Amino acid sequence: MAGLTKTADVVVIGAGIAGLSVARALTEKTKVKVVVIEMEPSYACGSTGKAAGSVRRQLHTETLTKLACETTNDFKTFPEKYGIEIECENPGYLNITGSPETSEKLIRENAIHSKVGLNAEILKPDDIKERWNFIDVRNILVGTYSHDLNVDPYCVATALFKAARSRGTEFWFSTKFLGFISGKEKKIEGIKTTRGEIHTQVIVNAAGPWAGKICLDAGCNIIPPLIPKRRNIWLLKNLRNVPKTIPFIVDWDSPFYIRPYRELFLLSLMEEDELPLLGNDPPFDWEGIFKIEKRVSSRIPTILEANIGKGWSGWRTITPDDCPVLGQLEDVPGLFIAGGFGGHGIALAPSAGRLLASYLLGENSPYRIEEFSITRFPPNHPIPTQVHKF
Repeated sequence: MAGLTKTADVVVIGAGIAGLSVARALTEKTKVKVVVIEMEPSYACGSTGKAAGSVRRQLHTETLTKLACETTNDFKTFPEKYGIEIECENPGYLNITGSPETSEKLIRENAIHSKVGLNAEILKPDDIKERWNFIDVRNILVGTYSHDLNVDPYCVATALFKAARSRGTEFWFSTKFLGFISGKEKKIEGIKTTRGEIHTQVIVNAAGPWAGKICLDAGCNIIPPLIPKRRNIWLLKNLRNVPKTIPFIVDWDSPFYIRPYRELFLLSLMEEDELPLLGNDPPFDWEGIFKIEKRVSSRIPTILEANIGKGWSGWRTITPDDCPVLGQLEDVPGLFIAGGFGGHGIALAPSAGRLLASYLLGENSPYRIEEFSITRFPPNHPIPTQVHKF
């Protein structure tokens, strides 16, 4: 343990997009001694590294949309600011649906987007066919489109890691969280890890799908309803008549999404599988290949001729209202959380990290962190069963 810090102003658990964003934000604001612990041998080994990389701004609340817009602007500065190319492309984001209920939802959310300055278009089927003629628009009622980014999640994480480390953040990789050191009235005084103890009065739980377990270990009376779900991504090639410049397309009916990825395409059937958290990555669902043709061919007929290969699977940690949980866990003084981004961590975490950092440092922010507090959930909400399966 020679040379490793044993005291810190802030300890962050998890070196995914959320933990890295918090570390960057804290250290860019002031000289705060931050230590990030991560059980894997490097950063972004979990959900972040498995993400599809969409910086989606068409979200369902004003604040989430604003945060995603702020992240978008942030990403555009990364190459100059950090000297790292993040494969930032601007193909856009297209929602399509043939469901009257989902159509109403998309149109309702479009009004929210317009209110905060996001110019997202509402498209008729003929508009969609004119721009992307490989899509079968029969049974489509409406689409919405905005000029959103795609990025490489690992490159984003690399930029955040280097930014935080350059400002003094220490990273303890291959280091497992073992438990808390608690004082009177459950006040946090530090943590125990496989590399020793770190004494601190502020801990940020950014452990992704494991965040619920850590809250349980801390003795929280109310466990955040953070529910890990598996999602699989397949790699496609030889997808005839589909150009590499297509937007990130989400069909909410089948459902599925597809996006260009270098010389290939990424495809997901947007599964919501709840599985025991037995490892960093959930098992890949090979059976899904038999569903692809049926689910996708009604919208993109040439999928029937494409070569489909194994991609990867990862965890999405969701909440009942599809909003993240940020801020103080009020019954455990000193414990804070940044989690539950629901698959939108790439779009939200860099801005949410700044919001949480401002809160920790007592600074003003244009956003109310209370909007994302655990207190918005009923006190007697069910504890996710996943918490009991570690």
